[in-house]
Amino acid sequence: MATLSWAKDPQTSFQEAKECDADKKNVGEEICRLPLQSAYLTQYSVGDLAAECKKNKIAHYVDEYLKKNPDKTPLDGLTDYLWNKSDSEGPYVPFIIGPNKAFYVTDHHHLGTAVWRYAEENDLDIKNIFLRAGRKEVTHGSADWREDFRDKNGKIDYTAFWAAMKNHNNAWFYDNNGDPLPYDKSLENPRGPFPENFSKTHNDPYRSISRWLRAACGYLKQDADCPTSFGEAKKSDYMEYRWANYVRDMMKDKVKGKNLHNKEERKDEEKLLWAQYPSALDALLKHREAKNYFSFNWNVDVDDYGFNNTGNHYSIKKINDHFCEVVDDHT
Repeated sequence: MATLSWAKDPQTSFQEAKECDADKKNVGEEICRLPLQSAYLTQYSVGDLAAECKKNKIAHYVDEYLKKNPDKTPLDGLTDYLWNKSDSEGPYVPFIIGPNKAFYVTDHHHLGTAVWRYAEENDLDIKNIFLRAGRKEVTHGSADWREDFRDKNGKIDYTAFWAAMKNHNNAWFYDNNGDPLPYDKSLENPRGPFPENFSKTHNDPYRSISRWLRAACGYLKQDADCPTSFGEAKKSDYMEYRWANYVRDMMKDKVKGKNLHNKEERKDEEKLLWAQYPSALDALLKHREAKNYFSFNWNVDVDDYGFNNTGNHYSIKKINDHFCEVVDDHT
C-alpha cells in the first residue's frame, strides 16, 4: 500500500486550503476542503439527540457570528464554525482514500449529520459546504488505498476492501441496535452497508446516552475536561460506541417494551432517555461487569477505554429542547 505523511498544518484556513483531489499524489498531506456531499461514511448510526444538540450549537454559533458580521450570510457563519472555531471538532475530519478514489471519513459523523441538518433547515446548498479534512493518522498500514484491492483486470474487490477497513478499525460494523452488520451483498459496492450521506444516518439512542456519560466523566477520553484523580484518560477506537453497547446490554431489562428510537416523537424519546440516564451511569460504574463485557465482546481491556473506577463523576443537566448538555457540579 502507498504511504502518505501526516497532515502538516491543522490550522490551515478555508481560504488557504484547496479542494481534496484524489488525482493528486499527495492529497491529504495538507488540510483540504472535502465537500460534505462527497464524504463516504464508515458508521451506520449516530445518537440522534446528540446530533440535534450539536446542530443547535452550530445554529447558536452562526447567529452570534451574524450579529458581529451583519454583511455576511449563514453559509459564511457555518464555514467559520467548521474552519475557524477554536474549540471545533478537533483539528480536522480524517479520511481514508479508497481504491475508487473516494474519501471515507472515519470520524465526526455527528458533526457531519448536524451540519447537513442545519443546512437543510436554513436552505443552504449542500454542494457549497466543505469539511476541514485531511488524511487519517495511522499507526500501521496506510490511509491511501488508491492502488489496492484490484484483480488482474483492474476491477476493485470491495469485499476485500471492507474487510480491510474493519480489520484496521476504519469502520464501525454495528447497527443502531448494537448488532453486527451482516456480511451480505452490500459489501460488494463502494458504500458498503453504510448510509449514502449524512442525511440518512440511523438513530442509536444509546449513543446519545454515551455522549452524556462521557461529558460526566463516567469514562475518560483524551481531550475531555476530566480530573486526573478520576483515572487515566484514553484515546481508543470507537470509545463512545463501545460504551453505548455496554450500557445497552446492561439496561436491556429496564427498557423492555419501550421505544427509544422514536425520532418522529422526539419529546417522548427525550423523556425516555433522560429517565434512563441515572441507570446508565450506575451501569457504567460496575467495573467487573464492564471488564467482562469488553473482554468477551471485543477482546479488549476496559481500562484501555477510559474506565473511571473511582465512583466519582459530574452530573449532567439538560437545557433547551434537545439535551444540549451542561456539566454541573461534582457529585
